[in-house]
Amino acid sequence: SGERAEIYGDGETTRDFCSLGDVGQANLLAALTPEAAGEVFNVGSGEATRLIDLHGLLVRLMIAEGKSSFQTEPHFAPHRAGDIRRSVANIGKICGALGYEPEESLEETLNIVMHRALANRPNEA
Repeated sequence: SGERAEIYGDGETTRDFCSLGDVGQANLLAALTPEAAGEVFNVGSGEATRLIDLHGLLVRLMIAEGKSSFQTEPHFAPHRAGDIRRSVANIGKICGALGYEPEESLEETLNIVMHRALANRPNEA
């Protein structure tokens, strides 16, 4: 839309981004492991990603796709009350009990999503 991406806070907030393929893997492993019945598992990548780094990755991928007609610098909005500063999944239990191993990196996942989105977008004039 031509607007700058909005990041709440200073961009140092972290999140754990997990691909749908990895979520599917976790669910299949749980479904196929009788000992998993009634257990609760964290599913994630086990890696913290700063929001400013996520923004930079998205910008880099867009430029690599030849899409450069957008604002590359984010707009930093005030930190939202109650927002968690650091969030990353502890996946030790699911890795040990079910053999779960995240297979798709954030960059790989975003690249796939971006290719699909751009392929389904009508040609721009």
